Amino acid sequence: MKLYCDDEVKNLLPSIKGAICEDLIFKMNYSQKKAADILGITQPMVNKYLHHKYSFSIENTISMIRKNKRYIEMMGKFLKQDKIENLDLLINSLLSDKDFVDGLRIE
Repeated sequence: MKLYCDDEVKNLLPSIKGAICEDLIFKMNYSQKKAADILGITQPMVNKYLHHKYSFSIENTISMIRKNKRYIEMMGKFLKQDKIENLDLLINSLLSDKDFVDGLRIE
């Protein structure tokens, strides 16, 4: 039996970070190093996200996240504020949103 928290740790959290990573780099013109520092990941991991060299399920989920209306709305507000300290709040809000999480669940 797959536990919900396993799914969050192995798929949803990295996928959300990957989607945010892409937005930080492509919309805010941050360097890979700066995006890595903000997200608490390594620069090589940022590179994997950008070049789609991560697992298929995570890449698929990143694509779904970036098209999700709730993500677009919340990320838009986050980018306008340009307050990096709100990143954890953004991620926690997304993970706490049952409709958002259920819409991304890969069986």
